[in-house]
Amino acid sequence: AAGNAEVARTWFTHSSEGIFSIAHSASGTPAIRLVIATDGKVGIGTTNPAYNLQVKGAGSQSISVSSTSTHAAVRIDRFNTSQDANLIFTTAGVNKWRLATGLAGDNEKLSIYDDIADANMMTFLSAVGVGIGTDTPGAKLEVAVDGLAYNAPAMILEMGTSGASQGVFEFQSNSVAKGRIRADEDGTMVISSMGSGDILFRQDDADG
Repeated sequence: AAGNAEVARTWFTHSSEGIFSIAHSASGTPAIRLVIATDGKVGIGTTNPAYNLQVKGAGSQSISVSSTSTHAAVRIDRFNTSQDANLIFTTAGVNKWRLATGLAGDNEKLSIYDDIADANMMTFLSAVGVGIGTDTPGAKLEVAVDGLAYNAPAMILEMGTSGASQGVFEFQSNSVAKGRIRADEDGTMVISSMGSGDILFRQDDADG
């Protein structure tokens, strides 16, 4: 059965073939603002929601979660560790990038995934570190390279263009600088000790 009910002077509820809607009209034909479909899907700005909740409209669109006194959060809860949880970025309905945990049922790793290239670009492994080019990092930062052309850089530290520009890797202990590897803008490479320690070049075995 179908029915109309005027809730306020400009707001209306309507049901037809099991679809419930709320419409608004300042004058003329009411415009549907919210729809609850027969399968339970809710649409705001659309009369045919494709997801459990779909928000659609012209111009910029946003969803806000605010707290007036404490924390605010958006929770994405997967069913179990065999499933994944995703925040997916799309263009015209096509997946481009995602922030995900549990990709391919893979425990508790957090991944930045490139749907365009179908590749995992960065992985955060709990209590271990960050992997780029690998989803099993064995250090605080591990960069894995496979298939790069000869002499192609795996990492770049951009120094800028000023005459005083330098690119520096610094090694610290308890926040105190102990050593540096530096590249000057003229191409000079400098390896320096920041204390009384020696600079050694040697071949180590797997145990250091």
